[in-house]
Amino acid sequence: MPWFYLTFGIAVLLCIFFLNMRRTSRKDSSREKIARTIGDFIEGKGLPDDWDDFTSIPLKDPELDRIREACVEVGFSFPAKKSNAWCSPEGIAELRKIQTRCLAQP
Repeated sequence: MPWFYLTFGIAVLLCIFFLNMRRTSRKDSSREKIARTIGDFIEGKGLPDDWDDFTSIPLKDPELDRIREACVEVGFSFPAKKSNAWCSPEGIAELRKIQTRCLAQP
């Protein structure tokens, strides 16, 4: 029985640690950086993990994070038709629209 309490306590501490780490690991960014990241992804430029990092790590600014979330949604709304693609051509067109709106807003 003591092992149960010890294991349970360690699990709770690990959950608290990882939840806190996720909450504090939000990134700073700007509209220009986001637009550049989207453009680099569309054009096949940038490092392999750039897009994954962008879509996976929440941003500090709620407005910019909504842009990031809209990009994530593109992958679900416009699934890839080829196995080596992230989204369909229609999804790429939607990402271009998001990029344009990102730069157009103040």
